[in-house]
Amino acid sequence: MPIFKACRQACVVAAGPAFMERVAAVNTHPIALAAPSRIGPALFAALRAKHWVKNLLLFLPLIFAHQFLHREKLVPVAFAFVAMCLCASGVYVLNDLLDLDSDRAHPRKRHRPFASGVLSIPTGLYMCAALMLGGIAVAWFCVGWKFTAALAAYVAATMSYSLVFKRKLLLDVILLAGLYTARILAGAVAAQVPVSSWLAAFSMFLFISLAFVKRY
Repeated sequence: MPIFKACRQACVVAAGPAFMERVAAVNTHPIALAAPSRIGPALFAALRAKHWVKNLLLFLPLIFAHQFLHREKLVPVAFAFVAMCLCASGVYVLNDLLDLDSDRAHPRKRHRPFASGVLSIPTGLYMCAALMLGGIAVAWFCVGWKFTAALAAYVAATMSYSLVFKRKLLLDVILLAGLYTARILAGAVAAQVPVSSWLAAFSMFLFISLAFVKRY
């Protein structure tokens, strides 16, 4: 505001009505420029939909149990997939809001919707709440309370990873691998089929190897 007050002509880009009133109070007839309309693509980009493919792991227990064609088993897992995708996108949005400073300093991540300023922080908070609540609602009403509890535990673990453990050596890799295995276990809960110790052990070793490769 001191700059707007001292300058000859104020020029404001993508400001809301309340902000423009504050500028008009210190500078006569400010110029208001609208931001490019990229809200739709930015909203979709913030969801990180390409990462939803990871949630296909929910279907593995059903496949290995040779019950993939059983509709009464497949439908709950399909709803579980939708619920986990919604919650995962909510976590991605929250993670982007928490990493704003580092993303803005990154040569590639600075183009993300929130780091670039295309989407505002309040929009991100609303998106996060809506996605989380939507995912929990789908899980509760369409799958059952057991999967809802598993989904809540997954979200809590993912948030703890984003807030704390991704900066802890080795713990980040172990938790990252555990999150992939947790998807398989959650799919077993949704389908109500058992998971063999062999599948659980194989998935944990496989994903911890991939996590080490990613970190390297």
